[in-house]
Amino acid sequence: MYAERIAGIVLAAGQSTRFKAGQQKLLFSLLGRSVIGWVVHRCQQAGVDPIVVVVADVDGPVAQRVRQEVPDVSLRWAVQAVPRGTGDAVLQVRSVLEDYRGPVLIMNGDTPAVRPETIQALRAAHQRAGAALTLATAVLADPAAYGRVLRDEHGHIRAVREWTECDPAERAIPEVNLGVYVADWSRLVAYLERLMPHPDKGEYYLTDVVAQMIADGRTVVGYRLQDPSEALGVNTWEELHTVQDVLARQVVRGWIRQGVHFLAPDRVWLSADVVLGADVVVYPDVVLEGSTVIGDRTVLYPGVRIRDSRVGSDAVVWDHSVIEGSLIGDRCQVGPMARLRPGTVLEAEARIGNFVEVKNSRIGTGSKALHLTYLGDATVGRNVNVGAGTITCNYDGVEKHPTVIEDDVFIGSDSQLVAPVRVGRGAYVAAGSTITRDVPPDSLAIARARQENKEGWLARRRRRAQGPLTSSGEGNENL
Repeated sequence: MYAERIAGIVLAAGQSTRFKAGQQKLLFSLLGRSVIGWVVHRCQQAGVDPIVVVVADVDGPVAQRVRQEVPDVSLRWAVQAVPRGTGDAVLQVRSVLEDYRGPVLIMNGDTPAVRPETIQALRAAHQRAGAALTLATAVLADPAAYGRVLRDEHGHIRAVREWTECDPAERAIPEVNLGVYVADWSRLVAYLERLMPHPDKGEYYLTDVVAQMIADGRTVVGYRLQDPSEALGVNTWEELHTVQDVLARQVVRGWIRQGVHFLAPDRVWLSADVVLGADVVVYPDVVLEGSTVIGDRTVLYPGVRIRDSRVGSDAVVWDHSVIEGSLIGDRCQVGPMARLRPGTVLEAEARIGNFVEVKNSRIGTGSKALHLTYLGDATVGRNVNVGAGTITCNYDGVEKHPTVIEDDVFIGSDSQLVAPVRVGRGAYVAAGSTITRDVPPDSLAIARARQENKEGWLARRRRRAQGPLTSSGEGNENL
């Protein structure tokens, strides 16, 4: 039925007994995506279809997380309610792929760094060899508890031995089984049905199929990964962080190949779903999270953090600015040390400067607020100048209220706009004003106390200070 396809089986029914944590290891987030989400996503990228996920419960947390993170992937589900080993887990897929004839990819759900290109290369190696089963292997400096690949004097694979069953000589073998396989599905099912449980745990091991196939004269080959870090599993906190570093490097290298310039590739943090345009320049210590999109030729300076936002082309985000849930237009400039909170929209060529905070506001084309300003729940028109220290007073202690500043308005420094209020087109607000009523278009609004100069006041104060002491021993400081 799927002659040109390769089906996939992702094993995700384990109990994470070796991972000492309050949740299953497959649910831990790596670059904004769960361990199991990475595995399924990369199978999809490699053209694997259909994908069957083996879980302990189709309504459990693992299945729910997968559905949430890869909603566009058509998945099938198989259940291994009682953990009885990898062989038994794969056998649970039998009824799900009952009508399938062709190769199948099998992966553990805790190997998120296996690249799509590696999956495709493994499949190609399997086809070239005409093998019954192909397994990914690697030579590790520290093989730890991985199963060992046993070869004969001619270098051919003769078995795969679980680490717990290896003798001292076998544990010294550096080549390990990485738990990634390609096999002919119909033939594999026949061997799985013949498996016997191991006496110590009563589990059925998928690796036992290797020796059985070889005994029957079937071809079993190993595909050695050039970068074995791809297939590292997540069984401990240390391994979780190691795999996270591997994924981080993979993501950055992928964007470098697409024309993004990182000044310090090892000092940036990109979530899995971040999208970068051509010729983007990323300085050190930049953090891009969530569903952030950065347009072509935009420059991100050191210390910038952007989450779930879209930044247009030819924009500049200066040092140590924080942007969340915002839309930034083409040729805008933000920062340094600015904060754009959720709901912020900057239209083309708007400028937000140092120590400016914007929340749930739209700033029109060419408008600017360059210093020490708070704009909340505001609509700012085109070509508006917002002076230093301006505040939209949007909260009355109970509710939020809007401020509207129309096109071509000039707001003087240290002004407070007490919402709800509207400043009409072309109006000026004098510095230091507290605006509580609407300002008509083309008007000058002045709302401050009249200045009064008391000439000679300081000289008189000095003379009083130098006068006779009071009974308390202090000079007279009355003003």
